[in-house]
Amino acid sequence: MTDTKHIPLEVLNIGSDRFKALALGADFCWIGKAVMWGLAYKGEAGVKLALDLLYDKFLSTMILVGVNRIRDIGRQHLAWVNADGSLRYLDEDEE
Repeated sequence: MTDTKHIPLEVLNIGSDRFKALALGADFCWIGKAVMWGLAYKGEAGVKLALDLLYDKFLSTMILVGVNRIRDIGRQHLAWVNADGSLRYLDEDEE
């Protein structure tokens, strides 16, 4: 058995969700639901469209956060927004 982390599949619908899952320690993310939606929408072309949309959203999230490589994604890139609008980064909880 491998030492991998499990991520709930139902919540991973967009590229930024995959970014968050990787930042929380996931080793991989399944994308079956998006592919099935694309297949039902327009067959093979719909699957390509779905995958392109997921990739574009994931890439834009990486760019906005300032990450150049997938292996650099970590908890330091995630934060809660407090009621006053300030940010509390997840890696601060560990200190």
